[in-house]
Amino acid sequence: MPITHSVPSTTRKPGVYGEFDLVSGSQGIVPIDQKVLLVGAYAGEMVEIFAEQQAEALFGVGSEMTLMIKAAFSQTRFIGTAPRIYAIAVPEPAGGTQAEKTITVTGPATNSGTILFQVAGVTLSAGVAVGDTDATVALAIKESLDAKVGQLPYTCTVAANVVTLTAITKGENGNAISGRTLDVGLTGVTVAFADSAPGAGLASITTALETSLAEDFELVALANHGLADIATLQAHMAAAWAPGEKKWRYAILAENGTVSTANTLSSTANAKEICVISCEGMQETPGEIAARVACVSATTRIPNENVDAKVILSPPPVPTLAFTNSEIESALAAGTSPLLPTATKTALEIVKLVVTRTMESGGPVEALDLATMRGLTYTARQIDAAFKKNFTGKNKSEQVFKSMRSVCYGILLELEGLGIVQNVDAFMDLLVIESDPSVATRAVVSLPVSVIQNLHQSVIKYVLYVE
Repeated sequence: MPITHSVPSTTRKPGVYGEFDLVSGSQGIVPIDQKVLLVGAYAGEMVEIFAEQQAEALFGVGSEMTLMIKAAFSQTRFIGTAPRIYAIAVPEPAGGTQAEKTITVTGPATNSGTILFQVAGVTLSAGVAVGDTDATVALAIKESLDAKVGQLPYTCTVAANVVTLTAITKGENGNAISGRTLDVGLTGVTVAFADSAPGAGLASITTALETSLAEDFELVALANHGLADIATLQAHMAAAWAPGEKKWRYAILAENGTVSTANTLSSTANAKEICVISCEGMQETPGEIAARVACVSATTRIPNENVDAKVILSPPPVPTLAFTNSEIESALAAGTSPLLPTATKTALEIVKLVVTRTMESGGPVEALDLATMRGLTYTARQIDAAFKKNFTGKNKSEQVFKSMRSVCYGILLELEGLGIVQNVDAFMDLLVIESDPSVATRAVVSLPVSVIQNLHQSVIKYVLYVE
C-alpha cells in the first residue's frame, strides 16, 4: 500500500518536504535556535530584541509591544535562560479608540495611612494624611501612577476626585487591562475602580504573520485574543506548516475572561498549532501572559519537557476568580490551558499546556500536550537537516533508500538517548521508504515517531492492614 501524503504531483522543485500524521499510528543532532516572536501594537518592523531597553525606543513607552517585551525578559531572568526574542508590531486599528478606566475617591481622610492598589499587575501606593480631601487623595494616586511611567499601559489625568486612566494603545485589547484596590488602610476614604469607556477596534495581525515567515520561529505570542484572530491564525498555520514551507510553529494567546470564553476560542481553533491560555481576571495584559508562557516553553531543556506547575511570574487574580477543579476539567477537555495561583498566591503557574486540537475527522480526541507536538517537530527538524545534508544531489537508488533508513534510525536513536522519543527499535518495522507512484523522481518516507509523554498524574492507593 503506497504511503499517502499531500505534496502535489505537480510540484517540481527539488527539496525535502515534510508533513505530519497525528492519526495513524547516526548523523548527529544539529543545534536548533529557539526563537520566540512577539506580536502586538505599536507600528514597527520585525526586529530581534537583545535587551528590554530597546523596547521603548522602538515601540514607545507603555505600548502593548513594549510591555510584552518587558514581560518576556522578566520571565527569562526568572528562569535563568532565554530564547532569541523577536518583536513585530502591528498598526493600531484604523478608527480605533482607547479604553478608559476611572479611579474615584471619596473623603476626607480621618486618619493617616497608605492606599495600596494595583494597575495592570503593578502594585502602587499612595500616602494619605489626616484631613486630606478626596481631591488631594486623587492627586496622590496620580503621582504614584506617574512614578511608574514605562511599566504601565496607561496615561493618567486627574480632575477633582477622579483619576482617569487612558490606555496608550488603541483597540479592544485595552479592555483587558486590570485595576483594583488592594488595601485602603484609612477611615473616611474609599477608592473605586470602574470601566468608563471601552476600547474599540482590533489590530490586524495578518501582515505581521505573513512577514514572520521570513524567519523560522517556533513560538509566536500574540497580544490579540479574539475570534477573528483565530481564523487569521488558522490560515497562517496552514501556510507555515505547508510541506514546502516547513516553518513549524505554535501560536500562544491568552484570554482573561471566563473559562467558557476561552473554551470558545479553543473549540473554534481546534488546531495542533494553537494554544489558548486561560486565567480569568489576570492582572497583566493577555499579551504579557502569552509572552511569558512562550518563554517558559521555549527555554525547556528538551522540547518535550513537562511544564506542569512552571511559574509564570505574574500577579494572580483575586482569589474568588481562581479556577475551580470543575472549571479546570472543562478547560482541558476543550483544549484550553488554564493557569492557577501558586501555593504562595504571589504568581501564577501552568496547570497543563495543551494545543487546542480536540476534534479529528468528526470525532473527539484528547488534547495533545504542546510538549508532545514540540517533540515531534524537533524530530522533524533533525531529520530534515540530515536529509538536506546527505541526499541533496543524489540519484534515486536502492542504496540511497537504505542510507535514508540508516539516517532516520541513527537520529531516532540519538533522540531516544536524549529522552525525546522512545521505543525506536520496536517501531522500525513501520519505517517505510518507497518510490512515489506518481512522481518517478520522488522518494516517500513514513517515519514512526513515539514522543515520550509528560507524566501528569500519579495515583496512589493506600491499603490499610490492621494486625
